[in-house]
Amino acid sequence: MKNITIALTLGILLLSSALLVSIPRNVIAQQEEAEVDYTMTKEEIQAKITEFKAKHPKYAAIVEEIPNLDLKETVKGYLAAGAVQKMLKFHAKNLVEERVANATGSGGSGSSPIDEMMTDEQIQTKVTEFKTKHPKFAAVVEGISNLDLKETVKGYLGAEVLQKLFKYHAKNLVEEQVAPTQ
Repeated sequence: MKNITIALTLGILLLSSALLVSIPRNVIAQQEEAEVDYTMTKEEIQAKITEFKAKHPKYAAIVEEIPNLDLKETVKGYLAAGAVQKMLKFHAKNLVEERVANATGSGGSGSSPIDEMMTDEQIQTKVTEFKTKHPKFAAVVEGISNLDLKETVKGYLGAEVLQKLFKYHAKNLVEEQVAPTQ
């Protein structure tokens, strides 16, 4: 049993390092923001949206609407992007566990080396529920269960950037509402 645990741990480490090497450097650079600056003008947000649409076409319909959203819709979009991230995270964990099981020949028996899991069926159920609550995100979540690991990570990072765009827009909306009363 101890040998299987060691093999699974080594397999996860091996897959993780292989994944990190295969992620394009510009994606990693996006994640290396040392200090978070939530100050962006509407023009800067629009420029980021244009750049983002080119990198993540599935999110294009959502990001085009960000400048026109009110605060309630912006917060709802922020939370929805977080939910997309969570679904993609679980899908990535399933893919990694499947690769480790195939590499070690354990065939999926025994307990999972990853504590927090959702089965593919549970993810698909969440996707169906999510599409009814957030129809704008339907194109994004539609094929989650068919993504490979690289596409899943790219989608996860895209959802993270989308959350930041929603956050910048929400901050600007709050500042606009507060500024006239000062």
